[in-house]
Amino acid sequence: MPYLIAAVVLVGAIAVLNLLLTMAVIRRLRRNEANMPGMPMMDTGPAAGSPLPEFTASSTAGDDVSNESFTGSAGIAAFFSTTCSACKPAIPQLVDHIEKAGFTPQQALVVIAGEGDERAEFTAMFDGKATVVTEGELDKVATAFSISAFPSFVHFDESGVVTRSHSGSGTLSEAV
Repeated sequence: MPYLIAAVVLVGAIAVLNLLLTMAVIRRLRRNEANMPGMPMMDTGPAAGSPLPEFTASSTAGDDVSNESFTGSAGIAAFFSTTCSACKPAIPQLVDHIEKAGFTPQQALVVIAGEGDERAEFTAMFDGKATVVTEGELDKVATAFSISAFPSFVHFDESGVVTRSHSGSGTLSEAV
């Protein structure tokens, strides 16, 4: 009988300790979440001050595009994935940013990773707004830009120098 009592007390103590640790983790997660309103951002893409990476690709319109296609005027390169839950809500924000900044399709590059009907839906949202390139997940254009998260945005100036790159659409409006 004393062994049974000791086992029950031990299991109870472990359960209470587990509960206290879980509550501490939840409290810390909530505190961190409160410090990061909106969509979290992380560094991704080329560093500010570096030239646009060299790349070549074919647009959905059948045109050949490269890093040289986007020099001569400021613009943005955006990277989306059809498997990313944050990407679809970020598309209207990017379209709004393109319109507010007055970018033409020759100043806005959109790379859409993925396949199927959703890729066609993403592409249609940028019709007449941007030059669209489609590819597989983290394929050659995304790799050239060192993209590690979706959605990602790379802002560049008229000389083809990166001014800022980030993941998350939360600060798109700050760049206008």
